[in-house]
Amino acid sequence: MGSLGDSGGLSCRRGGRRARVGTFLGRVQQWMQYAMNSVPSAARREVEIEVYTAVDAALSGLQTSEAASITRRVVDAAVHRALRPWTRKQEIERALNSAIDKLPWAAEQ
Repeated sequence: MGSLGDSGGLSCRRGGRRARVGTFLGRVQQWMQYAMNSVPSAARREVEIEVYTAVDAALSGLQTSEAASITRRVVDAAVHRALRPWTRKQEIERALNSAIDKLPWAAEQ
């Protein structure tokens, strides 16, 4: 009879562990969705892989019990870092277009 009780306890521990893992994976998926939704639509095709990789690395460094407010800040920072090259490219393009717009009409030809 003792072995039946032990088996039940082991099963309970495994079930609890599975529930915690499932909860953790659900939270990771929610934060990943939050991160991907943070990407400007114009940048989506160019930076989605970089954002996913950066956020995945950031989330893997957090404790599973981390407060949502801290997790949000870490995810936002990871997205910002992944977007940095794209943002810089956009700034350069805007500067070039602005400079071209200021040229005399004859110089633009």
